[in-house]
Amino acid sequence: MSGIHSGVQIKIKEINSNALFIQSRNHWLNLASVHAVELSKIFFAYLEKIYSSFAASTDRWEVLLLKHVPVVLKRVIDTG
Repeated sequence: MSGIHSGVQIKIKEINSNALFIQSRNHWLNLASVHAVELSKIFFAYLEKIYSSFAASTDRWEVLLLKHVPVVLKRVIDTG
């Protein structure tokens, strides 16, 4: 996108050699936010799969509650 050998930066220099290309920090922040959201979607999808796996079996649910988790687990959104 803004590389010094190809992309926006070189295109600006071709038009006007005195022009300065300043990359937007907002764009970097936006890219970081997009990647963070994608990773959080993956994380919560795995968390939902783990919850569903334990919730599907009363035996696994009892093992989970008795040996590993001393709290009550609840589904955030009931998807039916």
